[in-house]
Amino acid sequence: MNDDSCFMVHNEITLYRYFNEKTSLNRKSRSIFEKSIAAAFDDKKYERHTLKTTQKTQRKKDAYLLNVEYKDNEFEKTILNRKSIRDFSYEPLKYMDFCKLLNMSYGINEHGKISTPSAGGIYEIKLIVVINNVDDIKNGIYLYDINSNSLLPLVSEFTRKDYKKITYSLTLAEKCAFSIHAITNPTFMTYKYGDRGYRFLNLECGHIFQNLSLVATYLNIGSVCSGGFAEKDFIEYLDWNSELDFHNYMVLYEGFFGKEDN
Repeated sequence: MNDDSCFMVHNEITLYRYFNEKTSLNRKSRSIFEKSIAAAFDDKKYERHTLKTTQKTQRKKDAYLLNVEYKDNEFEKTILNRKSIRDFSYEPLKYMDFCKLLNMSYGINEHGKISTPSAGGIYEIKLIVVINNVDDIKNGIYLYDINSNSLLPLVSEFTRKDYKKITYSLTLAEKCAFSIHAITNPTFMTYKYGDRGYRFLNLECGHIFQNLSLVATYLNIGSVCSGGFAEKDFIEYLDWNSELDFHNYMVLYEGFFGKEDN
């Protein structure tokens, strides 16, 4: 299998890998990324725009009004109550809640189906789970195997201080019960769909983490999604500290979970 279906940049690297590398966070680009975020918050035009996105407006002439009747059932409560939680307590997470969260969000259910769509049914997203405070599971880094619904130990020597080696979202990581990091080897997806397969992988991550967020809300678990992952550092960390080969993988998304600190 090769990259013939993908465009090459200067005949050296595929377009999707070039884009991934150029937009990855590292120690140098991190400062630019943070300055951009800070500048946006200081920009009044940006502030007015973001405020407008959540403000109700008057219906325009000839527009159709959509009537909504809420039934106050568990499904609707979950949708309406979903929010990002950034402050976690040190309370341990129940083992059964953790198991249900993973399986319902991305596992194979009792009907033999996976709860998220995947382009071509390829399912090339792998979930790396960092356990910090979950009942009956040792702290460490694991690979979630959806086929057997089990955690494969990767790194046992991991503490909260080691988060600085895999993410820049340290304020979210410092008290979370566990975190989930989506990685992928794009070979098969881009073999079938060319460089566009890279888009599909990012969309698939969105499906998975929306499930994770909603199921977490249903189980009364706080969650927040983050784009502060350190792509190259994370993959190198896994390569150096686990027995599996991750050098062809990319990091696409991450999320942090735990009980909300009231």
